[in-house]
Amino acid sequence: MKKLMKRACSLALCLLLLFAVCSNVLAAQQGSTILKNETVDAQDEGVDEQDEGADVPDEPQPPDTPDTPDAPDTPQPQIVARLYICCRVLFFGHTWIYVENKTQQPLQVGVVYVAPGQGVSVGTHKLRRADGGGVYYNVEAYMTHKRGSSGTVARGMDLTAAQLQTVNDRIVNNNSWSLSNNCNRFATRVWNSVAPDHVNYTFLPLSEKGKIGSGGAPSMTNPSRDQVLRQNGSGFGASTYRVKDGSLILAIG
Repeated sequence: MKKLMKRACSLALCLLLLFAVCSNVLAAQQGSTILKNETVDAQDEGVDEQDEGADVPDEPQPPDTPDTPDAPDTPQPQIVARLYICCRVLFFGHTWIYVENKTQQPLQVGVVYVAPGQGVSVGTHKLRRADGGGVYYNVEAYMTHKRGSSGTVARGMDLTAAQLQTVNDRIVNNNSWSLSNNCNRFATRVWNSVAPDHVNYTFLPLSEKGKIGSGGAPSMTNPSRDQVLRQNGSGFGASTYRVKDGSLILAIG
């Protein structure tokens, strides 16, 4: 009996010790948890205090770059006239130029003025012209309307004001005729002064006709008798006068 009492007392004592140990462990865990919670709360309060402080200003944004304006289109030069180099072979043949006015106002060609929508033929002559060798205006146009333009070939291009001025300079400064400065030389010199597609000079209109090509003749203005003129002089002081009847023979070559 005494042995049983001792064992019971020992077991009770062991249970009390175990209970005490477990209580201490639980108390320590609760204290650690409370300490952690207090630390987290303190950190949250610090963050809240920072949030309640002055707002941090936004970084300035760079100004918008203005759109680069489109480059203006380069204006195209205005077309004021159309130039033709023409050739027809009858007898010896003949080569000349023809200029049409493409503006709405009178246009100077050589030393004459051409009405809007009208044209003028210009060539050098000597043989069969009573007014001698040099530059003539409207001989070719006048003759073409008397007998037609069959067999005539031509090549054309548009002219700006600057190009027309070059053509005029060639005309007014070439008031002469010779075997080495004949109608072919005059017409090709004027044409080649502005045209990108040059026409090679040949001495005879028959061979010049092949160089010009196979394009048809322009529809030339029908000038009156008083509009068939001979250039008088050269350069800035050049003028014109009405040709004699002997310069109006039908043959132009």
